[in-house]
Amino acid sequence: MGSLLICTVGTTPMVVSEVFWYLRNTDEKLFDVSLIFTDDEEIKAGVNAVIGAIRSRYGNIRFHRHMIRYQDITDNDSLKDFLRVFVNAIGDARNHGSDRIYLNVTGGRKIQGIVMSMYAGLAGISKVYNVINKDVRNYNENFEKIKDEIMKDFRDVDEKTATERYRKDEKLYDPVFYPDPESLSYIELPVISLPRDEIEMLKRLLNGIPIEDSGVLDSTIDAYVKSGLIFKDKSRVYPEELGEIIRDLLQ
Repeated sequence: MGSLLICTVGTTPMVVSEVFWYLRNTDEKLFDVSLIFTDDEEIKAGVNAVIGAIRSRYGNIRFHRHMIRYQDITDNDSLKDFLRVFVNAIGDARNHGSDRIYLNVTGGRKIQGIVMSMYAGLAGISKVYNVINKDVRNYNENFEKIKDEIMKDFRDVDEKTATERYRKDEKLYDPVFYPDPESLSYIELPVISLPRDEIEMLKRLLNGIPIEDSGVLDSTIDAYVKSGLIFKDKSRVYPEELGEIIRDLLQ
């Protein structure tokens, strides 16, 4: 059994290595990292750079890439698409037998962090983190100095090459990807988890069941209807499209 860290990656990829660094110091079973990122050349180069940064110090880490084809969540369709990607990232933990899942909501778009945090309890996530660099001025200046180098060194490379290039210039990159720990502040956000019997009841609703003799209170059904997870007629409840995605999350 082990642990897995899920991160969205945006224009500041160093938040991934910062949170991984922090967690690995307390959890030696953290071997898997799932990265969610957009199809943008600068961001993909940043993904390769942070993989190189982590692999330069922890050579046995497995990375799982999940690329999304749009730049932001702008409507219900892109929201649902993003949730499907998130479900796939949760699947990485199940496929590798991870019994503890961490979520880093620092990177990526704000709406992505909000959405993942909302469903963290249903996804079985143990802890949600946000990292803040208190030395903002140096943080920005140091990153601006290496942005062009990241594009040059880490664009369209495999993990082995990314690690080699990071190690070659680690004096240049380390101050950004592994800054002074005193400058970092880690905030652990609470995860609200539903009881197991509530999860099982929700799974039944999301599979579609007759209302009569279901044993589920009308007020509970109405609450999940309002949440957009199910709809009902006079005799049955049925999953909405969002509910079908959440049903996969609960497997």
